[in-house]
Order: sequence, then structure tokens, then C-alpha cells
Amino acid sequence: MDDIMTRLSSLDEDYRMMQEMVIINDGTVFSKGVIGSEDRQKILTELRLRTDKLFTDDLLKKMDTIEGRTKIKEIIEEEVRDITRDFPNTVAGAVEEIIEEEYKNVTGFGLVQELLDREGIEEFWINGTDIWYSPSGTEEKFKWEKSFSSKKEVYRLIDRVLAPLGKRANEVNTIVDAWLPDRTRVTINMDPTAIYGPAVAFRKHPKLRLTFDDLVRNSTVLPKTKELILKAIEARFNTAFTGGTKTGKTTVMNAAICLCPPKLRYIVVEDRHELELPRDFFAVYFITRDPGPDGRGWITYRMLVKNALSISPDSIIMGEARDEAFADIVDACNTGHDLTFFTLHTGDYLGDDAAEGEGTVTRMLALMDRAKIPENAARRLVSSGIQLDIHVKRFKGRGRKVSRISGIFGMRGDNVWVEDIIRYDPGSDREIVVPTGAGMMAKLLKKRHVEPPEWMGGGSH
Repeated sequence: MDDIMTRLSSLDEDYRMMQEMVIINDGTVFSKGVIGSEDRQKILTELRLRTDKLFTDDLLKKMDTIEGRTKIKEIIEEEVRDITRDFPNTVAGAVEEIIEEEYKNVTGFGLVQELLDREGIEEFWINGTDIWYSPSGTEEKFKWEKSFSSKKEVYRLIDRVLAPLGKRANEVNTIVDAWLPDRTRVTINMDPTAIYGPAVAFRKHPKLRLTFDDLVRNSTVLPKTKELILKAIEARFNTAFTGGTKTGKTTVMNAAICLCPPKLRYIVVEDRHELELPRDFFAVYFITRDPGPDGRGWITYRMLVKNALSISPDSIIMGEARDEAFADIVDACNTGHDLTFFTLHTGDYLGDDAAEGEGTVTRMLALMDRAKIPENAARRLVSSGIQLDIHVKRFKGRGRKVSRISGIFGMRGDNVWVEDIIRYDPGSDREIVVPTGAGMMAKLLKKRHVEPPEWMGGGSH
């Protein structure tokens, strides 16, 4: 009887200790193979202190290779097993879960991987430790129920994004553009530039690249617009793809590029890798590089464009014209480099006494001014080097559309002569031909020995 009572007392004591352990460690029950959140966090904290020293820059740059991922998995497994060496075998399964979760966290993108994988989310943002997202097709923003436990977790994610690209974000280099392997855009603003902690914007790249036929089917490109773009490519016009943020400029340009002759030598210049020419195209890709910690090693847009020109491309594709490098693109357009494409951020021209394409010309001249090109020379270079402006806009209830196409027809007096050729009317959901611009474009196509579409002759509808 005494022996039984002693055993019962011992069980009571074990039960009491287990209760305390569950309370103290927020769920750890070794006998049930469960590791609670407190113990789990302690393991992860110790693990990350170790792996921060073991994951070298060279290893992180190999993260997307089999060799790199295998080595990362080995390091995580070895360190977790060392940290939990005194844990009983009953939690072996839970330890394996921690190893697998951390491996996915390091080689994937941790907490935000769920948003990257989720259909129907176009953009999301990290603001400090909070996460906000925007469903596709809406401008509404929603705060996600999940958030980072600390800014340090966000810094780890930023390092994960930048390490394979050889980039860094710190208190000196606070603003960094980057991209993920699937070409999701990432823009990073570090503190102290971002006052309340790191601000990171993710803009997801479509899983399936839309072809030109796709854009025609979904009515982004309407019939007359389609005809004109095909004729412009045949005539090898230098073309600006313009519009505001998130309107689909790059998508339309990428689709149009795929209609170009495959046997030319294309040079693609970008600050983040988004464009992808068909596999049978001869294409060389150049990309900008941020300065290193010592401030050296900076490769700018302008340096890349000048280098591209030195190797005699047949066509230059510029991801986005937004600084003085645009002057070099315009110069190339005037020195025999036909079929040059670029995107350009522009708003809608709000005047009612001129072509809507005036807004694009104003933006172009502003970029030329940044390169200190005299105004009169800038106007003449733009007027003779660029032939077409394809403007893309998002319409409420109508989706994205090529909202107008404007032609640049040289100089008229002291000004660049621009005329709209086609405008999209959202009220009637149809294309409106502008007679003056259409007639002039017909003449320009004929000068390039390209037969204009029938609707263009005389500007009839």
C-alpha cells in the first residue's frame, strides 16, 4: 500500500510539473512530442544567431541552385540537432518540423510566401512589421491578420531577397529595387529613410506571360489598334509605351516585342529583370547594379545604354526611361537604331486644345533636360527619332486598354508635331479614328514602304 501511495504521489508530482511546464513554455509537452511556442522561439533565436555566421554571401548567391539548397539544408539540420541535443526522442517529429520550416523560410520568403503563392493578390506591402495587401482588380487595401514579430524578421527577409542579386540595403543604401526569381517586383525603403521601420513593396509578376493574341482576346488591344501596332513593327518605328503606374505598359510592350523579327540582335536594358524575349530571339540582357558598401561598383542605366550602343545592336529595348539615360536612347533612335522600344511613366494630358500625345512629348523633353540637352536640340531629336506613342490606361469597369496611339511627325515651327491617331472612348467602348493623325500616319507608313490599313486612308472610321 505504501508503495502504491508513493507511486501515486510521484505521478501527482509529475503531473504538477508537467502542468507548470505547459504553462511556462506555452504548450511544450515532451511526453506528447509537442514543442510549445516559447521553446520553439528559443530554438529559432539560437539557430539564427548561428546561421547568420554560417550563411555566407557566396552561399546565399547559390540559393537557387541544388548545390546551394543542399548545403543550406545540411547547416540548418546540423545546428537544430545540436541545439536540441538534450531534448527527448519523443519530440523528434517536432524537431524535424522546425528544420523543415526554417529551410523553407531561408530558401523561400518566410511569412510572405503565402501571399506570393495566393491567387487574386496583385500587390502587398510590409510597413514596419505590418503587412497590407490589395486584391487584383481593386484599389482597396486590407491589413493582413499575420504580421512580423519584429523588425529583425523583416531585415532577414530583405537580405533573403537581395543576397542572390548581389545587392544590399543598409543605412547608407536605403532605397533598393529588386526582383524575385518569378520576376515579382520588390522595392525596398530602409530606415532611416522609412521613418517607422523598413517599407517593402511587392508587385507580383503574372504567372503566365500574356501574348499579343491574349491582349486582343481580352480587349486590351482593339482591332484598329492591333492593325496599327503590326504595321508600326513592320515599318520598324521607334515606339514609346506610356501610361501611369500599374496600367500594363510593360505587358503590352513585352507582347509587342514578340511580334518583332527574331533574327535581329536585341539588347535589353533594365533596372529590374522583367522583360523576356522569345527563346528563338538573339537577345542580350543588361541590368543596373547598386553601389557596394564602399560606394563603388555602381552600374547605371546610362552606362548600360552607352555600352549597348558600342556593340552595334539592331534594336534596343529599355525597361523604363526615367532619367538622363533617355537622352542616349533618343540619340540611338537618331543614328540608325530602328525598332527601339521603351516604357515611360506619363499621366493623361488634361488639355482640350491639342493631341493627348502632347503629355508624352512634355515628359520626354523633361528627361532630355535632365541630361542637359538644350531645349531646341531636344525637341528636334525627339521629333526625328521617335515615331509612335502607345498609351495604356486602366478604366473603371473596363479593365486595361490601349487608350490612344499618337504619332510624332517631326517639327511644326519650334514645337514637336504630335497628332493622335486612335483614341478609345469608354462611353461607347469603341475606337475613334482621329482623321488628321490617321492621314499623316498613312503617309509616314508609305515612306517606310508599308501599306497602311484601309481605315487610315483619309481618316475615315
